[in-house]
Amino acid sequence: PNAMCIFRGKEYAIEIANELMLEIWERKIEDVINKPVFEALPEAKGQGLEAILEKVYTTGEKFTAYELPVKLTRKGKIENTFINVVYDALKEPDGTISGIVAIANDVTLQVISRSAVEESEKRFRNTVKQLPLGIAILKGQDLIVEMANTTYLQIVDKKEDDILNKPVFEL
Repeated sequence: PNAMCIFRGKEYAIEIANELMLEIWERKIEDVINKPVFEALPEAKGQGLEAILEKVYTTGEKFTAYELPVKLTRKGKIENTFINVVYDALKEPDGTISGIVAIANDVTLQVISRSAVEESEKRFRNTVKQLPLGIAILKGQDLIVEMANTTYLQIVDKKEDDILNKPVFEL
């Protein structure tokens, strides 16, 4: 269910790449197989990935990142994407490192969606703060004060720190 590939040697030649990895890269197998990853994906150069792969390859330490920003080709244009990724050393029976296994998931849509929701909430809260009406946002059965604008604070004659995260009827 995950995108997966294997890079071999110090050049990180792409030995195997499954369909999901090819989708993330927007490449065909014949365009990447047996090529060094930064030759097959030139847009991936200069983003710090070289140092990450080198550290995994030389130390054997696993690298894990969530929502790693990476510029990749999307419909012919280089765009910001976000990837959850694990790079792990591929070891031979004698313990020597001969490559890297990469497992990835493209989470760009989730990151964009979350950012849109956060931005919408921020705009909503700014609007509430500026309204000349007294407004408090209460949550849960206990009506905990989540937010209150300046007009509301004036009406109840309280400071924001005195009422936030407290039940409204205890105030």
